[in-house]
Amino acid sequence: MKNLACGQTKVGNVPEENLVQMGGGIKEWQPTTDSFFGLIMEYLPKLPKSLMISVASVMVLLVGILSHIAGPQLSFTIFYMIPIALVTWFTERWLGFIFSILSALTWLIANLTSGATYLQSDIPYWNGVARLGSLFILTFILSTLKNT
Repeated sequence: MKNLACGQTKVGNVPEENLVQMGGGIKEWQPTTDSFFGLIMEYLPKLPKSLMISVASVMVLLVGILSHIAGPQLSFTIFYMIPIALVTWFTERWLGFIFSILSALTWLIANLTSGATYLQSDIPYWNGVARLGSLFILTFILSTLKNT
């Protein structure tokens, strides 16, 4: 039996089996393999971390090449976030931060080498710092969510 309280109002004693029915006794979310997402959540954690890091590195490189070819007119933000999210969720937080830096640098190099013109020469660097900040926030949020 557990004693539940809602704000300052005492609810009373509730049997454990009723907590499970109400959702309060769920210990851990278990994905099902009935969906693509369920398959991913089941099998990706079983992969070696080195393979995850290698795949994410190739993804960042490919996105950088595509970003360079497309030029600054198209945004590839979400595509830089995918390898960061994979590494952050399935390895360690600090690796997520390293991939954030790698992605921001790749993005900056792609912009600088794509032939884009800016009103001032420091704009690409400012954008790079802003992108790095947003990728750091993504990494922090994902790793905190995973730990929770």
